[in-house]
Amino acid sequence: MDEFNLKGKDITSWFDSSDLAPFSSYSIYICPMRELKTEHRCEKGHIDIWISDYLRDAPYTVMQDVVRCAVQNRSIFTDAVRGYIKRDDFIERNRPLYLDRMERLTKQSAGREKDLQESIERLEELGLISEADYRNSTYTWIKHRTTTFWGRCNMIFRVVSINPILDDQRAPDMMLDRVVYHETLHLRQSTMGIWRGHDKQFVEWENRFLELKETDILMNNGQLS
Repeated sequence: MDEFNLKGKDITSWFDSSDLAPFSSYSIYICPMRELKTEHRCEKGHIDIWISDYLRDAPYTVMQDVVRCAVQNRSIFTDAVRGYIKRDDFIERNRPLYLDRMERLTKQSAGREKDLQESIERLEELGLISEADYRNSTYTWIKHRTTTFWGRCNMIFRVVSINPILDDQRAPDMMLDRVVYHETLHLRQSTMGIWRGHDKQFVEWENRFLELKETDILMNNGQLS
């Protein structure tokens, strides 16, 4: 996306100069972006800041944090921002927009040969996950095969996307379940307000998958790629 070519809505007037210190000259815009992020450009004492339109309805205090982090070149995910984007109303309002912008996703849990919902049900029957882990979430296949990843989880919009290599009768269900389980654990982290990736707790959860070593061997061998 050519985000620097999309100035979008000018919201400069929303902010006080103290929010932009040490810059005395600044312009701030809300514009469409695929991901929730900011971009900024500094030149001769002036700063331009582009903020993802997913934050278009955010409270002023949240937007203040976002702008200040952009000025300081820090992550925008402060406690205030994380608290806001964790809310169900934020997710439900913005996830359709995110999905619409992600052209590589089918937006369907049912594939040609396998259904991700059935994988979720198997994992729940095994006691590995619960409804609390995957509530207010979307599971979807990716449109085209890739050799770079098996699955991904957008923890902000709670979207799990799975490589269609696994949408194949040659792929044992345990391989699909292992990937779905891994990504669902990231949803669990999101629910708990944990943003540390594959930390010690995550590894402990993942090791509860009984066929972990067996499926890892199959996946590392790339038998279906």
